[in-house]
Amino acid sequence: MSGLLMKQWIGAVLGLTALLAAPVASAQTADYKLATGDTLEISAVGVPSMRQRATIGPDGTLSLPFVGDVKAGGLTLPEVRSQVREVIATKDVRLVTSEGREVRTVIAPEEVSLEVVDYRPIFLQGDVARGGQQPFRPGLTVRQAVAVAGGYDINRIRVGNPFMEQPELQSQYEALRTELVKEQTRMQAAQAELDGKEEFNSAELLGANADNALYARVAELEAQQLSLRIADQQKERAFLESALRQTDAKIAALRRLASSPRGLEANVQAAQARIDREEIARKLQALDDRRKIELLRAMQEAQVKIADLRGRVQSVGEKLLYTGSIKPQMNRSRGDKVSVVIHRTGPNGPEQVEGNEDMALLPGDSVEVRLQLDQEAPRQP
Repeated sequence: MSGLLMKQWIGAVLGLTALLAAPVASAQTADYKLATGDTLEISAVGVPSMRQRATIGPDGTLSLPFVGDVKAGGLTLPEVRSQVREVIATKDVRLVTSEGREVRTVIAPEEVSLEVVDYRPIFLQGDVARGGQQPFRPGLTVRQAVAVAGGYDINRIRVGNPFMEQPELQSQYEALRTELVKEQTRMQAAQAELDGKEEFNSAELLGANADNALYARVAELEAQQLSLRIADQQKERAFLESALRQTDAKIAALRRLASSPRGLEANVQAAQARIDREEIARKLQALDDRRKIELLRAMQEAQVKIADLRGRVQSVGEKLLYTGSIKPQMNRSRGDKVSVVIHRTGPNGPEQVEGNEDMALLPGDSVEVRLQLDQEAPRQP
């Protein structure tokens, strides 16, 4: 059997195996629109080096080996997979063999696989024992998410003496708020640098907290770091541009010596200088691309931290409210009703969906569950 036939046979077997082994996805998961934070894995039959994972960036693009940047945000997985296969079909891929030789090959579109390996997490808050971030898995329902969070618990604060607990809770609240401001300024600074700006509007970020000396100091330090990063980037660019000019001057001087007695030596040196110039030009070209990737990664990490910190700030804030008026523990056996509100980003932007315990969730959903109390035990706002 020839190498090509063997490759096609392996691809067919692997494709059939994956089809038989894959679980049946729900209609919601099949129609799910990919978004920032989802991680996908690309692979191809007979090309081990192509198996790599990439996360959709804040701008909705996905950077893949042998493919480059493709639009992924707002599209379904089949739509992105079709894009990738179309691009692969036009590529002349260079691979390195185990002997170190470089060979060229063509990858057939049907040999390329693209799957979601890690979805954006969901966030659960409200009358549950342990609110916060949870990993998403296809088919996850509100009921299952509540179970993972430890079940329903309206009096989820285990306080002893409220007067002793309140100072500690206040300290936790302020520490979390400061950390949240830190991550928000870090993300805004990264966005400013990505947009080619040398500063960001910290007053707009802080808003009503602009008079807070600690928050203002955090924003000031981040602004200083932004200036230093930009200056460092400019220095590196200036160094490479200077090296490029010097190399060009060297090549021009060696060309003038080509007809002299030292012509042979000058030609050899000129050839090496041209190689050096290509390497310097490549580094100069990659300078901005590398920094852009670093900034997108930093923004992605900051987004996840901000979402987590917001949930924790709200949780501690609610505990502070409860310390003033502890509510009796409500028992699910009394027949209390559950209110479920899901906040998600739809086709037309943020939307609020009224749901129930058996409603299927989507990646990135923020779920708020509340036990409906009777009039004898009104909830504190």
